[in-house]
Amino acid sequence: MKKYINHLMAAAVIATCGALTTSCSDPEDVQALTLDRVLSPTGISARVSENLNIIVSWDEMNGATGYEVEGYIDAPDYGTRTPDYTATKKNPIDTLKNLIGETTYYIRVRAIDGNNAGRSSKWVEIDRTTGAEQNMNKAKAADITSTSVTVHWTAGIQADKLIATPTSAGSSAVEVEKALTAEEIANGSATISGLVPETNYKVSLKFGDKTRGYTSIKTNIDFSDATVLTADGDWVNAIQDAAAGTKFALAPGTYTLTDAKLKINNSVIIGAQSSADLPVLNTCIQVYGGAALHLYQVILDGTDTDGAQAIDYKEEGSFGALNIDGCEVRNYTKGFYYINVAAAITSVTINNCIIHDIVCEGGDMFDCRKGYIAEFKLTNSTIYDSAIKRDIFRMDDASSTLGGAPVYTVDHNTFHNVGSGEAKYRIFYIRYAGNTVTFTNNVVSGFNNLRGFANTSATDANPTLKNNYYFNTKNLLSKDEENTETPLWYDSENGKELTENPFENAAEFNFYLNTELLRSYEAGDPRWY
Repeated sequence: MKKYINHLMAAAVIATCGALTTSCSDPEDVQALTLDRVLSPTGISARVSENLNIIVSWDEMNGATGYEVEGYIDAPDYGTRTPDYTATKKNPIDTLKNLIGETTYYIRVRAIDGNNAGRSSKWVEIDRTTGAEQNMNKAKAADITSTSVTVHWTAGIQADKLIATPTSAGSSAVEVEKALTAEEIANGSATISGLVPETNYKVSLKFGDKTRGYTSIKTNIDFSDATVLTADGDWVNAIQDAAAGTKFALAPGTYTLTDAKLKINNSVIIGAQSSADLPVLNTCIQVYGGAALHLYQVILDGTDTDGAQAIDYKEEGSFGALNIDGCEVRNYTKGFYYINVAAAITSVTINNCIIHDIVCEGGDMFDCRKGYIAEFKLTNSTIYDSAIKRDIFRMDDASSTLGGAPVYTVDHNTFHNVGSGEAKYRIFYIRYAGNTVTFTNNVVSGFNNLRGFANTSATDANPTLKNNYYFNTKNLLSKDEENTETPLWYDSENGKELTENPFENAAEFNFYLNTELLRSYEAGDPRWY
């Protein structure tokens, strides 16, 4: 029956076309489509920036001459009261600035036709909660001890206490609270004591339940039981002959040993007596005897040495961890470290460091040839003017029986003019079997080596890449047109290319991110945002 009806309908259409030839002729192509209203914005997103700003963006909509934005505090009272924020924008982005801290804002956006108000689109909605108000300066190394921190904030603002909350995973430390005096409030500065050494804290300035400012710190190593050394004393033999577990606190000064190497024969900790005046170790270090080495808040300077690496492992065997924290490492010719023996190292951790002018003539920067590092971490650090024509991270497979699959983590670092020489090198030259690579939250500027991130099939073929930003680089987001080499992979899916210089003044080694939007991404060394 259905088939029969369809035939009748078809016949009716044919008959109609025969009688009304004008209405059944081929239709004209549609050149424009006018809708009753402009389409609602799509792709809306909102990001909290610098705690008290919310950056709202959306897709540009065809036919819209502009966009209306409304914001409501604490509740989505759309259309029932006067909005707390209104704006009309020509472009599909808006920043709500200087908002109330720790408060939820309900935001809606619609597209408008300036020539016909009746064609405005329907609203699209999103909400975000602002961060804490920030009136506190970042704590500097000189303000931190092993058991206290002195913090500074905008003098005279309303506040009544400081709270130091431990954030180290598994820490037994407890929260510490300090009531502020009228003098401390007026001066905008106070010291909170009773903290636990080597513990991460968030220190908050409070007024009632509201946060007025905050800073994150890690308390220093406890050097109260350390052996104090001075630059004019017999510091060389003291360190070289030390018993395992010895702590050395170096008084301010320059400790020069350029005609020989400083030998580490037992596990030691070497740090600054004063965080406000870091000691300079003007030497190259050699590690023996399975030692662990912890360098804390010292400056390693290769000036006038013989051109070797800053740290060189000289014996086979199992070694403890290498930790370098809060240090500056500079002016070494061959590289940062060198492992050219069958040495198996528990871990290498480089955190909160400034590293520069590591030329890498005759060696790679982080260079493991015949050894093994179970876990390598480079975090919260800045490297510039280094490894111009060499690999940055290298681990060969010459001793693949020393341990299991190595893990490389490179997170929250700023790289400027590192690997910038158009040479046949790369960031990761990791050939040790089963390696894994994580490269996240980094800012890279001025990279130009032809093999990009990696070019050997032994390097992790599926690395973790996230929230990285690139300026003036080649072969990291895509292959340069003139490149005859074949990089293994690119950060093309998640990486972002920056079209303008992101730094405030790179020529003066100031890598502070120069826009609020960049700082909101929280990429690179945290000291710069």
